[in-house]
Amino acid sequence: MGEFKDQKELKMAMSGRMGLMAGGVLLIFTALSSTLMYGINFFSLASNASNGDAECLEILASANVSISLIQIAAVCFIIAAIAELAVGALCAALSNRLDKAVFTVRAAALLLGVEILMQVFLFLTGLMNLSLLITSIVIPAYLLWSATRLRKLAKIYPDRKTAVNTKKAREQQKKAAAPVQKKSLHERAMMNESVHRWDEVQEQNSGTVEVPSEENED
Repeated sequence: MGEFKDQKELKMAMSGRMGLMAGGVLLIFTALSSTLMYGINFFSLASNASNGDAECLEILASANVSISLIQIAAVCFIIAAIAELAVGALCAALSNRLDKAVFTVRAAALLLGVEILMQVFLFLTGLMNLSLLITSIVIPAYLLWSATRLRKLAKIYPDRKTAVNTKKAREQQKKAAAPVQKKSLHERAMMNESVHRWDEVQEQNSGTVEVPSEENED
């Protein structure tokens, strides 16, 4: 808990980081397995109906929708899938960055707005699916909530870059804080002996002073 002032801030950092990571991965999975598949299936249905496929025409007639409307819905699903993939990858990649919290909040809020507009369109056209409604709204809302946790911490610690120190960062801090290893008794004895010998050499040199001869004085 030394990274933060109290336990509440630590919980905010952990919940924000894990929420963005888990929500981002889940959003990517949903985009590939659900949203994108809806767009592809709608394109296929519209294409087959345009080619005169009786079964596809019957499906559209029973749903009381036109081919052009299905094509528009397919384009909307593709756009939503791309937005989900981009925001999901972004949130997962920046899940531990406090200095990017404002950016993740805006991305999650933008995605939530796109999903709401998408669901309104599907509701008006009679193509809404309850399971798709839950996943498309709940996951972006969860990402937005998680991102706001980090944004609050970013306001408290404006100079801090990460929400939670990684294992590598903790190891570096431990190395920096580790006390300097003391020299062994043998090493200190060797150093003392070297210093003593050097002192003796200096004393011998200082004692050896040339006395000027009488001839030089004359």
